[in-house]
Amino acid sequence: MFNLGKKNNISKITPKESNANDETHKVQGSNLNNIDILSIAETLGFNAHQVNWTVKENVAAARDLAKSIKQNHDELLNGSAGVEELAGLARQLEDNSKIVVDLAYSRRAEADEGQKVMDKLNLQLEQIGDDVLNYAESVMVLKKLSESISEFVTEMTNIAKQTNLLALNAAIEAARAGVAGRSFSIVADEIRKLADHSTVSARHIQGTATSITEGIHQIAGRATESSKKINEVKESIRHEQQSMLHITDAFKEISELNNELFNSLSQQAQTTEVLAGVFNSLSEGLEEISEVLGTQDKNHEHLAGLADNLNLGVYDLQRQAAQFKQPKELIFGINPALSPEAMKKMYLPVIESFCENLGYIPRVIITPDYTSLADNLLEGIVDIAWFSPLAYVDAANRGVIIPLVSPIVNGSATYKGYIVTKKGSGVNSLTDIRGKRMAFVDKKSASGYAYPRMMMWREGINPDRDLKETVFLGSHNRVIESVLASEVAVGATYSEAIEDAQKQHLPIEQLIYLAETEPIPKDCLAANSHFDEATISRFQQGFAELAKTPRGRDSLTHSPIKGFIPVTTEVYDIVREVSKSAG
Repeated sequence: MFNLGKKNNISKITPKESNANDETHKVQGSNLNNIDILSIAETLGFNAHQVNWTVKENVAAARDLAKSIKQNHDELLNGSAGVEELAGLARQLEDNSKIVVDLAYSRRAEADEGQKVMDKLNLQLEQIGDDVLNYAESVMVLKKLSESISEFVTEMTNIAKQTNLLALNAAIEAARAGVAGRSFSIVADEIRKLADHSTVSARHIQGTATSITEGIHQIAGRATESSKKINEVKESIRHEQQSMLHITDAFKEISELNNELFNSLSQQAQTTEVLAGVFNSLSEGLEEISEVLGTQDKNHEHLAGLADNLNLGVYDLQRQAAQFKQPKELIFGINPALSPEAMKKMYLPVIESFCENLGYIPRVIITPDYTSLADNLLEGIVDIAWFSPLAYVDAANRGVIIPLVSPIVNGSATYKGYIVTKKGSGVNSLTDIRGKRMAFVDKKSASGYAYPRMMMWREGINPDRDLKETVFLGSHNRVIESVLASEVAVGATYSEAIEDAQKQHLPIEQLIYLAETEPIPKDCLAANSHFDEATISRFQQGFAELAKTPRGRDSLTHSPIKGFIPVTTEVYDIVREVSKSAG
């Protein structure tokens, strides 16, 4: 490991004298014999980067918290208004329920009264039915009497016929008797007249009796029909009584249920009013918290500014301390595109084992950005710079630098960049990013800037005109975090950063991959032009054979880097073309 906070034997080596005639420098050098300035500056560099990174993460976390609280506050305000509206509705329902309860009780009383009327009507119909039956029975008695009269009249008619026949026989006998029988003849004639009169009366009585009998028959029939109809009405009323009984029972149940509903609504109205008060209290509390977080956000901004200043100050200190580099020290320059932990895992073990195998003591300067990294290499402050592909192309365009090797990560000398968004962002294809806010890494980043812009141009999207806003976050990790936090709708990153985010337990399953780049040549480790060809060859061989040494194998085992291959500047011609087409 590097001497981050630990002393080593470098203090035994005399600092390099850049000017033998500079007495002041000699005094300083003699005073610094026992102080490892470069090591201290290196330690401060990592610590400053860690502080800066942590502060930025805290700022992002605080803003996420403020955003979440603001969203909760808005939801509470909406919820409070909804609850108050619900409370009013509950009171209205309570009043309506009271009206329904009163109406149900009044209708229940009416139903009970109707039931009583039906019962009384049923009793009256039963009485009428009984009277009709009695009347029918009386009519049947009259019918029998009428039939008896008819029989009596028939008997009288027969007697009159017999009497008439006897009178006729008596007249005949009186005629035979002559004068002696004249008086008897007169009596016989009178008897005959009385018989004829009896016959006529009997016929008259017979006709009257027949009419009476027929009338009685009609009355008896109608009485029977009336009795049947009354029985049918009684049966109907009995069914109506049952229905009215069910209706009465239903009104009783409805009244009881409405009464329970009224009590429940009354309690609900009270509870809703209490809940509305709680919502208002929570809303006020969150509003106070939001104000506090607003103040803290200003403090965080100030702290972030201080962290940036600290980082820049320590970076300047490292640049100044580089003049005290010893002959056996080799200074590497890296860019803070990854988190401190990811940098330590990816870069430091490899750099340390490489230097150990070649007899060098490693030193590391973390530069603020890709441009600063190129500046340091071109100015000779760092010996070897670890460039991204596009940053190497840019540095090579600015001055003479020597490409050494490219790392092999996960078995490949290339990697892929992605344009990503978050599920639910409303962006489902690359054409949907128009009018959206997009995050890039750095203008010197291949996967974090150049390649994504080229893909947008190919889709007919002008990134300078069609995007709502463009932000540069300085590292792939922050791009991914911003996309997942919905701070930006779209972000540009690369495969290894996504793997690193997964190891940090970020919810990368929420990412949607809108576009994928062509294979991009991996990073380029380049040396400054002060080294001779033999040293350059030795550097290339040291990296290429790193996996063959015990120390190198151990470092590669715990790193995503599995080896190195020598490269020439022509390897990155494709990156140059992409950079030109990306604009």
